[in-house]
Formats: sequence, C-alpha cells, structure tokens
Amino acid sequence: MATTPEGRTLTEAHRLRQIQLRSVSARDLQRLWGALDTTDIYRTWARIEPGVVTAIQARQPLSAGLSGRYFAEFHAAEGAQGTPAVRLAPTPTADSLIPNLRLLGPVTIERTGSLDTAFTQVESEMARQVLNGGRSTLTESIGATRYCLGYARVSDGKPCAFCAMLISRGAVYGPSASHFDAHRSCGCTAEPVYRHDQPLPNQAQHDRYSELWNSLPEGLSAREQLAEFRRAYRAST
Repeated sequence: MATTPEGRTLTEAHRLRQIQLRSVSARDLQRLWGALDTTDIYRTWARIEPGVVTAIQARQPLSAGLSGRYFAEFHAAEGAQGTPAVRLAPTPTADSLIPNLRLLGPVTIERTGSLDTAFTQVESEMARQVLNGGRSTLTESIGATRYCLGYARVSDGKPCAFCAMLISRGAVYGPSASHFDAHRSCGCTAEPVYRHDQPLPNQAQHDRYSELWNSLPEGLSAREQLAEFRRAYRAST
C-alpha cells in the first residue's frame, strides 16, 4: 500500500469512485433496456444500441479523469521524484464497441431467450469498457513517469478467483506494467509503485492468495493451475 496515510486515503477513495461509476453505468443500461422485445430482437436492439454506446463513451472519460487526478495526487502525497506524466486514455470508438455489444445483447437473447441473461452480459461489458478508461490511464501514466516502477492491483473488495490470482502476484513492474488484465464486470484498479519495498494495498489478501497459489500441486499447465486455484479459492471463501 502507499507509504503515507494520505496516499492510502487517496487509493481507497479512488477505488470507491470507480465502483460508483460502475453502478452509474448499470443504471444507464437499465433505463434503456425496457425497449427490448424478445419477439423483435434486432429491430428493438437497434433502438437502444446508440444509447448504450453513447453511455460508455460518456462514462469512460470520467473514469480516465478520476484516475488521472488520482495518479497526480498520489505521486505528490508519496513524495515521489519528478513530475507525474498523466496520460488520459482515449475514448473508445463505436466501431470498437459494437461487435461485442451485439454478441452479448441480441445474439445472447436469440440464443437463450432471456433478457436477464443478456442484460447481465451487456452490463458487465459496459463496466469493463468504462473502467478501462481509468485502468489504461494509470498504466499509461505509470509507463510515462520516470520514477514509477509499476503498479499493485487494488481489489474492488470482492475479487473473483481470477482477480485473486493476479493479486497473489504482488506488484507488476517493467514492460508488463503497461497492461492490466480485466474481465467483464471487473472492478479492480491499480496503485502506483515507486519502491520495491512499498507495501501492497491488499497485503492481507495478497498473503492469503499467495499461500493458496503456492499450495497448488507442481507440474500443472497454466490452464490447470488456474482451474485448481479457482477450486481452492471457492473452498476458502
């Protein structure tokens, strides 16, 4: 975690603001969803698709702005050397968003006949796209700031097994810090790391998940490791 009380406060406040933004995005979708009709899927989807895209494009810059401000304030609070190089993530284009939204929306409805299932899928993709604004802002800013080594993953408070596995790895340094793994509905974010001995923001979680990971049998493939970790994680919660 941060080395100063102010830094720890900033990280927690940033985490909560991103989670709140995820909730706002879900409400955006809820307002649009009532126009869908399972008897006329594609025509009624065409009515709401522009609104879904617009909602993502409106909320994603807010996530990026929150993270840009957090990065600059955290850099100052931690007394880091140099000037923070804030790099705000670009807003996604409609063309980059629409294919996944159609697959998760009307195609899912056609396949399952369930509006609820499709809503969950589309909402989770919206959350990923919106919060990627903040996550990409942080990774790009970290990479552009001379004295910043990398980041530590900050859980949304209730990590899934995949996120718990990534938390178990501790801080991410070097070229790999330019990427942040985030599944649909993921609420994790990142805390900048300036020292190799900087405490982790989720130290208790990290220690617990590292112990789980280290308890896995040897000789497993990467896929088998993740499957076994998921099993162990479910059993421990």
